[in-house]
Amino acid sequence: SNVAAVGINHDEVVYLQDGMIEYDVKKAVKLDKTYIRKEITNAEELMEISKEDTSHTIYSLKNDIDMEDMDVVWENSCILGDFEGVLEGNNCTITIDNLFFAGTQDYAGLWKSNRGIVRNCKIYYPGMTSSWSIVGICSENYELIQGCTITGKLSSKYGCYGICYKNRGTIENSTVDCQMRGSSTCAGIAWENWGYLYNDIVKGSLCANTNNGDAAGICVTVDDYGCVEKCINYAEIKGEEAAGLVWKNRGDIIDCKNYGTLEGTNKEGDVLDGHDPIISPSETSTPSPAPTVTPTPKATEVPTAAPTITPTPTPKATTVPTAAPTVTPTPTPTVTPTSSPVPSETPQPTASPMPNPSPLPTSTASTATPVSTATPTQNQGKAVVSVKVKKTKNNQVRLNWENVADTYQIWRSKGSNQKYQLLTQINRQTSYVDTKAQGGKTYYYKIVAITQDGSGGNLETAKEVKVTMDWLRKPEIKVKNGKKGNKRYVEIKLSRYAGKYAQIQVKNNKKYRKVSIGKKPVSSYKGKYRLRYKKSGLTLWFRVRTWKKMNGKKRYSAYSKPVKIKTA
Repeated sequence: SNVAAVGINHDEVVYLQDGMIEYDVKKAVKLDKTYIRKEITNAEELMEISKEDTSHTIYSLKNDIDMEDMDVVWENSCILGDFEGVLEGNNCTITIDNLFFAGTQDYAGLWKSNRGIVRNCKIYYPGMTSSWSIVGICSENYELIQGCTITGKLSSKYGCYGICYKNRGTIENSTVDCQMRGSSTCAGIAWENWGYLYNDIVKGSLCANTNNGDAAGICVTVDDYGCVEKCINYAEIKGEEAAGLVWKNRGDIIDCKNYGTLEGTNKEGDVLDGHDPIISPSETSTPSPAPTVTPTPKATEVPTAAPTITPTPTPKATTVPTAAPTVTPTPTPTVTPTSSPVPSETPQPTASPMPNPSPLPTSTASTATPVSTATPTQNQGKAVVSVKVKKTKNNQVRLNWENVADTYQIWRSKGSNQKYQLLTQINRQTSYVDTKAQGGKTYYYKIVAITQDGSGGNLETAKEVKVTMDWLRKPEIKVKNGKKGNKRYVEIKLSRYAGKYAQIQVKNNKKYRKVSIGKKPVSSYKGKYRLRYKKSGLTLWFRVRTWKKMNGKKRYSAYSKPVKIKTA
């Protein structure tokens, strides 16, 4: 983000990868190391984006743009095709209506896919109809959609989705305030979420109007690696099956709320299938009033954020594998592979780091309200004898115990047999997740069973279990072989990590060795690293940990589960 810039003809700005500027152009600037800023002032200029290599460009809207009654020739019915750059909306409104799609019918919307950054855009549909599925922004999102607002009316013969069909990236701080109608399915944000939805709001109304139509306030499906956090639905939901939040949840739904009315002819509820949503103990159950829904072309102002362009650093080759970050960095091993940087295919502006969520495990944690902190008496109730404690993937504490009663109290202390604090009292459950345990701290827990008459259990003789938290959650990694031309590489992709920087280790025989990957944050590499090698048939093990500075000290996560791969 600390990139120098120089004006060219007062119309374009070029951002150089290393931040160095040569005003008298002493040496040539390579195209793959620059980002150009372009201002968009009318619909024709916006349409031209579909003909450009957007990966090197920051587009900035200077005023409202009207795209009514225009011909769209993109083959997949989206107005601007695939997008890989940065679009700064500056809270300007793009009005889209009565468009003629000349190509194959697919998903009607602004883009087919977003692989860049779309920020602070307002999109208004006065009455957009499609004979196929319709999306507010794009068919698939792989990177970042931030601070956007979708308003108006959307109607489709098939599915109708407020922002996108599939989300594999991040959608945050965005609002959908529409009257939406889809024959088969209808969802406020997305049909399917594999990524991260954070602090998004849905208003208006959603209706799936066929006999077997499903409607969901946030999304229809949250998959195994998906997370929905702090999202709120105020919209009215109608369908054969009406879900206030998510129709089917296989991932994490954290601190989300539904205040909209549900009208399901067959089934209705906040989540209709899969894991229940989880509410942190600190969250209050008192609903806040729904805001007045007034679809308008001029949606609520969202503060404009300056574009964050993270240049691609060039690493130094070392005797161990060296990472050469591009959009997905490309380091290189030796003996356990040899170092040799791989050139970038298409450098892209890197999406802003997503907020570090604190997703809870998919099993349901207790949401019971904490009770009085009165200490159980010595001779009442009974202590739970067998208690097991472990840290979850999210670096939270999970407690499991034997079933000896209908009601249990969970107590926690910061020292052995010191003053205990009552966290909560739960019924008919034998597990609890402590979402408030802090990284780097040591905690002690006791579980006390409560008798049928409601008297307290025996806290003094209850079994005490101890757990010391990692500073950061353990990252998850995927490793695969790749090839560019005649050069082969191993790609390591991080997911669900909490630190700012990464440390990669590789071993070929007995001992792990550190891979030099430079000093840039994980987010600047989009969580992907490539190690190039020259020898096939190597059996390699990789593991990764992340770190960040806390109060001036480096704090590390535990290493990820090692992943084995054989070089192709």
